[in-house]
Amino acid sequence: MFRYGEALVLGDQVTKDEATGVVFLRRAADLGEPSAAFRLGKLMDDGTGLPRDLKRALGYYRAAAAGGVGEAFFNLGAAYASGRGVKRDYAEALAWLILAREAGITNSGESQVRARISAAKRPDWLKRGEARVAELKRELAGRSVREWVDLAEGRLPPPAVAAPAVPEPVSVRPSTAISAPAVLPVNPVIAPPSAFTIPAPEVSPSGRPRSP
Repeated sequence: MFRYGEALVLGDQVTKDEATGVVFLRRAADLGEPSAAFRLGKLMDDGTGLPRDLKRALGYYRAAAAGGVGEAFFNLGAAYASGRGVKRDYAEALAWLILAREAGITNSGESQVRARISAAKRPDWLKRGEARVAELKRELAGRSVREWVDLAEGRLPPPAVAAPAVPEPVSVRPSTAISAPAVLPVNPVIAPPSAFTIPAPEVSPSGRPRSP
């Protein structure tokens, strides 16, 4: 179903028919085919064959990432690095791009994000991003591809997010003078690198996306 849907969407050796191709891609994704989830995410990302919906596209990329599609890791990292469909978060971007590298996707995105974190003088972002890698692996492994697709379509409730711990109040003597701490920007406005454009993956004879 994935291969036939892909062929129809791209017009590859068949008459191009995006509408019918999407039907087959959806069926394949609903059955847990990660490559179909990736292609649907790409169509939503580009607004080709489906209405443009960046938020849903990221949900489908997560489903594809849960199935081991390397390009999905990269596209998620690129989205967080450039603020594409999600709030810009360099730590989160770094984690996804590290996973992309581990999945065999060769790119300069990771080094560029590390450079921007360094320029922002936020070593805490670097530490958080590197620690996030293991967390993401556990999160992706906690649901099947089918469940991630259901989550992207709103057929499952969103994952529970633990409330942040409330710090204990600290009493201060009236006579003790405390200077206000310098406020660092939480998310500096930095132009996204050009390398973070979302690539259109090729498809190998096996039906799996190839690295750009």
